[in-house]
Amino acid sequence: MSRPKVELPPTITRKHPDGRVDNYNVHKIIGQGGFGTVFHITKLETNEEFALKVTPFEILKKPKLIKKHRMEIEIQRKLNHPNILKSYDNFEDSTYMYIVLELCPHRSVKHLLREKKLFTEIETASIIREIVNGLIYLHDNRIIHRDLKLENFLIGKDGH
Repeated sequence: MSRPKVELPPTITRKHPDGRVDNYNVHKIIGQGGFGTVFHITKLETNEEFALKVTPFEILKKPKLIKKHRMEIEIQRKLNHPNILKSYDNFEDSTYMYIVLELCPHRSVKHLLREKKLFTEIETASIIREIVNGLIYLHDNRIIHRDLKLENFLIGKDGH
């Protein structure tokens, strides 16, 4: 089965229940996974940059999958650790579920390894230390990450 293509307008508007409105300029696609497409976006009101993960409801056909996806979103929103990707907001329309995430412009450890070909011992130790610190935080909060792979270890603006 092929993944449905995610097509977004140049600007996305997020209307909060309290009446506030956030407008985002949608830039290019920066990643794709099994459940979503990730876009680089800019919040118009503040010029802050984020990543926007967009998941079509078409992929989440069963109510059980939708419930599981919403639970994962809520879990991630509550996490606060320097080695865990920050989730800022989530919303949905009739077609997609959206998650506003920390932008990791340096991509993933997998991309970095492809570019460098080899990490030094010190670089490897640093990467492993940060991954383990994040995993310890998750486990301390009774969360198990079930998809550990190099492309899921993202590198933030600060290089971590």
